[in-house]
Amino acid sequence: MKCKRTNSAPGLFVTSYSGYKNKAMCTVPANDHLRHHIVVENLQLYDADVTCQGFIRARPPSLSFLSTVAGDTSMNWTGIVSLHQDTSKEFQHVEIHACGAGRENIIAEVTVVWPDPHEQTTLSISIEVNP
Repeated sequence: MKCKRTNSAPGLFVTSYSGYKNKAMCTVPANDHLRHHIVVENLQLYDADVTCQGFIRARPPSLSFLSTVAGDTSMNWTGIVSLHQDTSKEFQHVEIHACGAGRENIIAEVTVVWPDPHEQTTLSISIEVNP
């Protein structure tokens, strides 16, 4: 499914999808409450600091984000959390709205820092959503 993808690295598993609740949906018009979901799983035995970002890079865009979080825009959003060892976090505070025609790629970028033993990794995932 083009609107749901996963990526992994040692100690990290990430899923990105457009959807409603836990169901992936690839088209916006029929789904007014479509959200950008990113699930980050910290598989290490260490706590982690996680920075998660969503981007729409097309100009002009065919989709836009809607968020009530300060600093988020119609083209990008950021979430930050500390995860304990062997836990997960789902970022889903951003709605996706149609504002044009044509398929759109939404990019998720997740950076995880494990302060002890000072390791870092970044993963990117691109999903395709239809307005």
